[in-house]
Amino acid sequence: MYISEMKKNFLKLIYLIYMMIILFSCVPPSKDMAEINILEWLNELLNKFNEINLNKEKQKVFIEDEIRGKKILLIFKKEYKIYLNTIKKNESDFIYSIDDNSFILKRPIYLTSENNEIYINTDINKNQWFKFDLFGTESNIENDYNFISQLNEKNNRMQINLTSALRIKKKLNNIITLKNKKEVVKLNANMAFTDDNNKDTSPVDLNKKILYIPGETIFTINIDITGNIINTTKNENGINITALKDIFIYINKKMLNISFNKEKWDLTLSAIDFTPKLTIKSINEKKINFHLDIKLLHKE
Repeated sequence: MYISEMKKNFLKLIYLIYMMIILFSCVPPSKDMAEINILEWLNELLNKFNEINLNKEKQKVFIEDEIRGKKILLIFKKEYKIYLNTIKKNESDFIYSIDDNSFILKRPIYLTSENNEIYINTDINKNQWFKFDLFGTESNIENDYNFISQLNEKNNRMQINLTSALRIKKKLNNIITLKNKKEVVKLNANMAFTDDNNKDTSPVDLNKKILYIPGETIFTINIDITGNIINTTKNENGINITALKDIFIYINKKMLNISFNKEKWDLTLSAIDFTPKLTIKSINEKKINFHLDIKLLHKE
């Protein structure tokens, strides 16, 4: 078992979205319901999300207020493109975004796993570890973010640049002490932190070891989506998500449905081949790559 909880939570989110679409599909929208361009909708949504930056109370109800509390019919038309990238703008003494879908760690840290949860220590001489959780209400990490979106309606494309500065809060929750002594290993090339059958990588079990990650380490993110619904490529604008067919998305409060022709809305599990895989491994002693590979195929 490597960074199992991080991988599990990441894939759980992906599976949750998928299962919401396939298993909990709501009744179809009325035929006269107005379509909303998903690029315009997303542009407005991100601007609203920017307004509640660092406001935990408003962030808690954001999804309920802006998505799950409404009825909307979105269309992601064939050849529409969304470019995702990170940029360097806001900085911190912990982790912040830099260009090219990457983040930089500014201070050395130690990582380990206890009860399938990832814990961080910034001083190995003190046996005090705090839980690494970015999204929970008790999170020890503060995220100062901003989405900079540019919508090109003429060319049906949208550029989304994210700047994010993560800081460790002064008051920490979920502090633990390690009862068992673990070997400390330094980040090196070709370490695998998720299940990996590659013989050229060395698996690191954080249940048994402590990983030292030096300051100035770079974390890179790659997303590969293949199939016949959407796909991804990468260029100077970042990760390019392109619709390969018209996709209609109907959100009715807590229910969600999808269609590829606006007529048939009864997708089943057998109609979609959905296979995600997250791989986390080191490239060298100061670079870790997160690679999300998703096969998404509509069996026509």
